Formats: sequence, C-alpha cells, structure tokens
Amino acid sequence: MQESIRFIKKLDPDYIDVLLAVPIPNSRLFKEALEEKKNSDDVWEKISKEDYPIPIYVPDGVTLKEMTKLQTKAYKTFYFNFHKILKEIIEISSIRDMFSRLRTAYNILFYY
Repeated sequence: MQESIRFIKKLDPDYIDVLLAVPIPNSRLFKEALEEKKNSDDVWEKISKEDYPIPIYVPDGVTLKEMTKLQTKAYKTFYFNFHKILKEIIEISSIRDMFSRLRTAYNILFYY
C-alpha cells in the first residue's frame, strides 16, 4: 500500500481514486480470500439477494482501519500539496468549474 502511494506520487496523474481491494469471483484475490476463509464462495450471491456488505480483502498483518487510514493518507497527500493546489487553481475555467473543484476538495477533507 505504501508502494502504491509512492507510485502515485511518481506518476503525478491529474486525478486518483484509491480503492480497497474487493475479491471479484474467479479472480486470484477471490481464490486467495476463499483459501484464507476471509469470505465464502456465495458472498456475491448474498450481496445480490440481500443487504449484505461488499467484501473488502484485508491481508494478514494489517487491519481494515489501517488500510482506510492509508487510503486517507493517499488522497490527502496527493490532493493537498502546494503543487497540486496551484495547478487546480490555474486550470479553473469557469465559476461552475471552480465550485466543482471546491466540492471535491470538501468531500476529500470531510469524508476521508
């Protein structure tokens, strides 16, 4: 996860989305999650039929809380640095665009 954050910084893309790993049926991660008994074979059937949470894969040695903390760190270190803020300000093309960018900043600040 730390390597992914460093990789994002190195690439310096315009935007990022940092998601937690979801084991999709027939994927390698899904098979690993089954072997580790971290989800059941019918988890996606349960999701489709009832109000069942989408599984997040949490590897051994880390907690979901630690993973979400790193997710927050990735968003905030990427979007809230001087270079990125200046670039966003320079690229504002209209009042509507400015409010859209401010709304995005607000969401990152208060929801991550």
